[in-house]
Amino acid sequence: MATIASRRPAWSIPAAVAGNARLRAPLAIGGLVLLSVVLRTQAFGVGFWIDEGLSVGIADRPLAEIPDALRLDGSPPLYYALLHVWMAVFGTGEEATPALSLLFAVLAVPAAWWAARGLFGETAGLAAALLAATNPFLTHYAQETRMYALVALLGLLACGTFARAYALA
Repeated sequence: MATIASRRPAWSIPAAVAGNARLRAPLAIGGLVLLSVVLRTQAFGVGFWIDEGLSVGIADRPLAEIPDALRLDGSPPLYYALLHVWMAVFGTGEEATPALSLLFAVLAVPAAWWAARGLFGETAGLAAALLAATNPFLTHYAQETRMYALVALLGLLACGTFARAYALA
């Protein structure tokens, strides 16, 4: 007598992965990072607006002069110092400079997973990563040469670090 093999849809997760909980989260995060990149590169190279031009102008100064240039602006110097180094490597083009913000916004996806997982568990971590990957504000700021994506990333890392420190106390 012949047995009927169960058929799985072609789009389903392979059995080796579905049965391995250790692979599920990294694969999900990888997919969300890819989704994040696709969503956040739609408006690259559109052109600088005035604040982005100011960011490039400030970051183009010697590193020692950046804090003085920001004294009236009130912005923290970390982003501009990082942008200074980034521009030295990748240039000052309209696609090169917002790529730093894109990097920070994409890194916010695994950071959100890490922070939420530490507080509320794996499912909440994946939900937070999904929200970070599809957040329209983070998508908007990932396409600008401004510090907002870095602020979001650092905020998520601070929350995750606090949660772990609190759990150890």
